[in-house]
Amino acid sequence: MSKPDTPMDHYSLNCETLSTEPNAAVIAIGVVQFDPNTARQGKKMYWSIDIASAMKSGRVDADTLLWWMKQDPRTQKVFFEDKKVPLVQALDELATFMRSNSMAPILWVNKVQADVFWLINAYKNGTVGLQPPWHHRNVRDMPTLVDAAGMTGTEWPFPQGVKHNALDDAIYQAHIISMAWMKCRGISPVVAPLVIPGATEKRSVGKAVLP
Repeated sequence: MSKPDTPMDHYSLNCETLSTEPNAAVIAIGVVQFDPNTARQGKKMYWSIDIASAMKSGRVDADTLLWWMKQDPRTQKVFFEDKKVPLVQALDELATFMRSNSMAPILWVNKVQADVFWLINAYKNGTVGLQPPWHHRNVRDMPTLVDAAGMTGTEWPFPQGVKHNALDDAIYQAHIISMAWMKCRGISPVVAPLVIPGATEKRSVGKAVLP
């Protein structure tokens, strides 16, 4: 079992929702385990959540629905994926995944007041007895690290995968975090290449996605 704060105790997570409010309905979750010292990525998980179960536990806003309607058809596939799971199953499997791989998982998100708040609300209102699998002291956000590293947009790798796909965004986010982490710590900038090989095709709902 991993010891606390070992490299693969870091997790990059991204959610897609039907609102921008803290109690938004969560319709997809993507998470990837990674080592910020090398940008090496490990196990990946993705859940496409049944819309009805998501709406029972979270808010839906007209503005957000209109936003989804204007997105690329590949992005909109989240609404039509065949293998959807109930929200409670996704949250249970997320907790099991993180706790079974790390004693003290460190959670990285793009915005704490977005993804973390959304999942806290989902665990509170979409489950009975389940708790988020991370400690609040182990939550980190990407923008703060990027600012501390003094990274500019020209230093970021070109995005791959499907924009606003929860797993593809989590993978890309992990790579940016690793680049900023290494820059802050004076580690050689040679990192693992950012590759999302057919992510939308290889994705397996509720199961590990092999790198």
